[in-house]
Amino acid sequence: TTSEPTKTRQKINWRDFNFRLALPSYRAQSAVGFDMTSTASIWSFFLALTIFSGTNNAIYLNLGILSSLSFVASMVVSYFFGKMIDNNSGRQLLWFSVLINSAVYLARPFTNNAVGAAGVNAVNEIGYTGYSMANMRGMFDTADTSGHRIMYLLGAEVSTLLGSILAASVFLILITYLPVITSFTIF
Repeated sequence: TTSEPTKTRQKINWRDFNFRLALPSYRAQSAVGFDMTSTASIWSFFLALTIFSGTNNAIYLNLGILSSLSFVASMVVSYFFGKMIDNNSGRQLLWFSVLINSAVYLARPFTNNAVGAAGVNAVNEIGYTGYSMANMRGMFDTADTSGHRIMYLLGAEVSTLLGSILAASVFLILITYLPVITSFTIF
């Protein structure tokens, strides 16, 4: 569906694919998948079960407000992060964003009110936006240099999904053997 020229009826040839070039990216993509599942699904359920549990149908309103605040935060920083990437500071942005996201994961178990959740979500969105922009730029650069763009991007997508499966599996194991709130907190 892209506008770039591609041959039809291509046969995928894994023998010519440079796995040494792709493996570091695939490891990173699996971490992205883990983060996406952790944040989009499990963290949202945690908020609904703990912080907003007494608000009945207002849970959806509260989660929507948090999502909107996070979205605004990501829109504001996207411009500045784009400038950093354009100035060849993508690696620094990636490291900075990973540190921010790590701090978010350390803060989540201690978040116990709506204001804290809003702060954690806003900071998470800043970290996620930064590392996803830098990561995506690096991915497409690597895909172009690999000589097998479609196969590289296919592998990246599979890696993302494997990271997501890992996150869901870890949470499933926790929730099977531990109380629900404890499982969320540990996760």
